[in-house]
Amino acid sequence: MRLVCVLLAWAVPLAASSDTTIIVPDPSEADNIEQLHYDEAKAVLAADQVAEITPFTIDLNYYEYNLIPVVNPDYTIGILVDPCKTREPGCCQDQFGSPAYIVPRSDMNDKGIAKLVNEFGAPLDAKLSRLGDTPSVFDPTCRVDSVGNVYKNSSTYYPNGSITYSVDYASLCVAHDYAAVAVTSRALPACWDSNATVNALLPCYTFDGRQKPHCVSVGYMQTAYIVQCLGSYALDNHCGTFLELHKPNDETILAQTRLFAEFTNGYRTTTLPLFHAGNRSRTVCNGDYEIWWVLRTRYKYVVKYQKKLYITTPLCEFDDVTNDYRVYMTLGS
Repeated sequence: MRLVCVLLAWAVPLAASSDTTIIVPDPSEADNIEQLHYDEAKAVLAADQVAEITPFTIDLNYYEYNLIPVVNPDYTIGILVDPCKTREPGCCQDQFGSPAYIVPRSDMNDKGIAKLVNEFGAPLDAKLSRLGDTPSVFDPTCRVDSVGNVYKNSSTYYPNGSITYSVDYASLCVAHDYAAVAVTSRALPACWDSNATVNALLPCYTFDGRQKPHCVSVGYMQTAYIVQCLGSYALDNHCGTFLELHKPNDETILAQTRLFAEFTNGYRTTTLPLFHAGNRSRTVCNGDYEIWWVLRTRYKYVVKYQKKLYITTPLCEFDDVTNDYRVYMTLGS
């Protein structure tokens, strides 16, 4: 009997002083716990690495794009890229300018004007051109053959003393010793479309002369009211009218600018940033692009117009690891 009481007296203080229960795992379970902690740490590290190398994006959680076919619309949309390239900022504010394009390497007519087409590729009469006569400059490499055709005769001299000659019948030569001045070297009319010579490294200007970095001025017009949302959705990225920069046939938004509600009387001017996908340390680079006029609604994004443009500078950055060109250029590299 005394033995039982002693055992009870021993057991009671032990139970009263214990706050936690320690369970010693089986050796195999201990290995599993260590592996679990290792896997969790590895997953966190992988997530951090992905976040570090993931490129910037303009995250709009966007919906379906719906392209409206150009079939006798009840209104007209117009976009001019860098419309005041050789003139003062604001030259295209509340002004009209019919886009015209010179066909590359086309023959000059008797008025000194090359073949012109509109933005849909239809021929334009030379008398409708806002460029005027094409000036010419002295060029001793311009020659005329025996049947009266004008060509450019270029000679290349090599260090070993050899010489090569090349004959180009599709040059800017217009007469013996004279060549036409390239359009890119001439003063262009106000509201002219310069969609083939965009430089993403240059600044651009608002219509009132304020300078912005790495962008291009864009003239826009619509012969209908430009839709914008009101109230709490007035500045919502999912609602309103936007100009978006895309690669052809690619819904990825590389840059964007909002158009505010208005009824334009001629072209208005805005600026489109050329930073790559919102990353201000990168710009888009050399290649073909499109500006999409997009109406963003609650259910889908409606593409009402697509404008082609070509960025000449800078060249795209080369990736030595993948042995391929990236789709951007890092500033300062």
